[in-house]
Amino acid sequence: MADFGRRQRRSREALERLLRRPAFWRKDPPLPVVVVTGPDGSGTEAARWLTEPFEDHLPFARVPATGDRTLRQLIELLADEGGRLGEPVSGSFLPAPRFPLVQFALWALTQRDRPPSTWDDTHGEPWPPDPRSGAGRKMFKERLKQWRWDQAQGTGKAVLRSADFFARAAPTWVPAGIVIALGAGWITDVVGVVQWIAGAAVAIVGTVGQTWLSIRGSIFNRWFKRQPYITRRPFEKLWAYGLRVAQAPEEDAERLLVHAMFEDLRQAYRKWPIPWPSWGRGLYCLLVLEAGGPRSANARFLNVMRDVIDETGRFVPLVVIVSASQADSLERRPVAQGSMESFEDVASEWRRRRDLRVPPLGMVLRVTDDLPTAPYGPRLIPVRARAWIYWAAVFSLMAAPLAYARAATLGCGGGLMEEFGQCVGLSDDLGRLRPDPLVRPALERIQEENARIPADHGRIVTVFFMGPLTRDPLLKSGDQFNGVLGELAGLHARQRQYNRQSGDWQVRVEFANVGQDFRSASYAAEVVEERAERDRGAAAVIGLAWSRKETQEAIRILGRAQLPMLSTTNSADGTPRVNGDRSSPYFFRMAAPNSAQAKAMRWWLSRGLPGGTGPVPVAKVATLEQRSPDGKDIYSADLTRELHTQLPDLPAALPFSTRTELSSQVDAACRNGARILVYTGRTTFLDTLLDDGEKVCDPSTQILAGDEVTVTVAEMRRWSGPRMNFVSLTDISTRIVPGNAAIDEAVGELPKAAASVTSRVHARLAYDALLAVTYALDDLLRQQSGQPGDALDIAAGVHYNLRGLRAGSPVSGASGAFSFEPGATDHTATPRSLWLFSVSQTEGIRPHGSCTVISARVECRSGP
Repeated sequence: MADFGRRQRRSREALERLLRRPAFWRKDPPLPVVVVTGPDGSGTEAARWLTEPFEDHLPFARVPATGDRTLRQLIELLADEGGRLGEPVSGSFLPAPRFPLVQFALWALTQRDRPPSTWDDTHGEPWPPDPRSGAGRKMFKERLKQWRWDQAQGTGKAVLRSADFFARAAPTWVPAGIVIALGAGWITDVVGVVQWIAGAAVAIVGTVGQTWLSIRGSIFNRWFKRQPYITRRPFEKLWAYGLRVAQAPEEDAERLLVHAMFEDLRQAYRKWPIPWPSWGRGLYCLLVLEAGGPRSANARFLNVMRDVIDETGRFVPLVVIVSASQADSLERRPVAQGSMESFEDVASEWRRRRDLRVPPLGMVLRVTDDLPTAPYGPRLIPVRARAWIYWAAVFSLMAAPLAYARAATLGCGGGLMEEFGQCVGLSDDLGRLRPDPLVRPALERIQEENARIPADHGRIVTVFFMGPLTRDPLLKSGDQFNGVLGELAGLHARQRQYNRQSGDWQVRVEFANVGQDFRSASYAAEVVEERAERDRGAAAVIGLAWSRKETQEAIRILGRAQLPMLSTTNSADGTPRVNGDRSSPYFFRMAAPNSAQAKAMRWWLSRGLPGGTGPVPVAKVATLEQRSPDGKDIYSADLTRELHTQLPDLPAALPFSTRTELSSQVDAACRNGARILVYTGRTTFLDTLLDDGEKVCDPSTQILAGDEVTVTVAEMRRWSGPRMNFVSLTDISTRIVPGNAAIDEAVGELPKAAASVTSRVHARLAYDALLAVTYALDDLLRQQSGQPGDALDIAAGVHYNLRGLRAGSPVSGASGAFSFEPGATDHTATPRSLWLFSVSQTEGIRPHGSCTVISARVECRSGP
């Protein structure tokens, strides 16, 4: 007796193995129709006993045989709105299967029995109407619209349906939107708030759009074009197709209904490439039928099921248990047979036949003994674990990008965003900003000066330093930090000087980190813009030292905020041109532009450079133009363009982006007889230029470089390369009063390692930039004397007074005397000076002349 119970238990275990899905990575197999036969209703009792333990754990339906039910009514019972296979499964943690395809087909067929009350009298044609009938097409169009509206109304089931489809769409589109937002900063010029708006738009539009299309059925209804029964024609409207379905012969309609229900079940178990509940379903659907007579709906369903699977070659994720008094022919091919006790062996035999690629649809089990009463519990832990794994994957897809986005926007703190592994944006909290150790001491000095200002001091102007304060951990060290150190030292020198001289108003400096190579300048500018909107004490932005497209975008944003910007060493003429050919009226340049450098180079070339006896033939001059791989660095192209403007007959520039390309261009230029190599690139490749120039070029060949190399040359204690000539924005060999003393004091307070690489070129220009701001501020305060501090629009007042600042009596600054011309559209400090230097192993740094730049006029002279 115990052995009999074990054999009967194994029959339920065999059914459980049929119902359980294979692992995620395995393909879903065909599933059988299991016919349970026995005399005097024992087959029905055995089918109930066999399936009872699984009823509450998977999509399940039990349908007794009745003589008056049609196949359409059977499908309605199973898959229509509220159908048994579409009921939620308690404890599965997954939504029930949806049946949008079969429900549309049912709706179309239901229209057969619902003619309008006045149809015959009004139109004089039978119902359902001919598919070419204009009145019929209009009627179906209106009815389809009403049906969709009824489905979308705020009933409980409609709300659940909407929430279900929303939950299916969100795990795809929310991560996609976040990935797009994060990726925009890497592959486009769009960064900061704009990229997150774009990402949010993708997430919202994608999620809402897919949800709406799912509710309407538009995503699924394309299937009607791919199936063989009453095929939807290309470009055929859905309501027109529904009219043809209503007109179709009953046999075709039945095949369409069964095939549509099967397709809905396949979609419920399909392993979509996007997150979908089908991945988490651990058990297949189970349908228990009483066979009934040969004319019953259940028998008709089985026959149509067999025909549809044979004709389409597609199986359905549905195990069908049929109880019958005898094993009628359900399959044209022989089927596996045995007793209930040998279910496991019969199932193994069926699988063997299934593996022959032409599997029989069913197997037959005969009831030969009484059924045991011992309870049986399915092993649901693996099934529920599969659902939990699915939800864990979904929550990871949702939470991981959201967490990354939160870390990117909030992880560094308010006003900062993590981008390229750096905290970029606006902050005066060095703990959250996490600056590079090299620049941190200079930032701390400024912080100490900020801290000396009483917290309740009502008259504070804020100046924002905009420059790179961090390094990208994935890139090699940048070459801008010696310049940044100089700018910070110059700002600190003038900030301390002004705050101690002025007892009424105080200057506070905050840090807008643009990240290495200014790649996050746009985001930093957006944060500064937001700050300026609510802070009437915001006065100006100082820095913007590099000529890049990101800097241009930052200038456009800050101009929109009407904040004056004073750049230090940004010399590209095209940098402030964010309004077509016109420069931003809020951009003030402290250094001479590239156009002036090009004129100075032309003058120097006409003198033959140091040691020359006459003009250098233009044909003997080769220009090496650096082009950044991302196309965002504009310095070299700008200087090259200005040089060709001054020397129209100059041969075409030789472009390079890598060290290998530079070596190749140097070799080609020297082989073609070039006597002068004009280098317009960054210092990144300077060592390659010097090495190759010394190895492959004639010893008499000279190098002429732009201002970009000045800092590197000036900070080197010993020059080891060949002789090089360059143009400098400031005099690096002498001291200029009064700024130098304050600058030297500020630099001297830095640790030795930082002070040794601090660029005094940048320090002087940054000092003068803040000097200009404080002069303009003092002019504003004199003009508005008597007004309370909070009534002043500091930025507007500083901008107004910078235009024409000391035009009649230039400011004596650390980089020389300067002023700004009134009414000029291109605000460049004037007069400016350019110095002509050379550097060699034997002579070190040696001056050879200088040029005075007054507006567009450049006057040069020789001599130290």
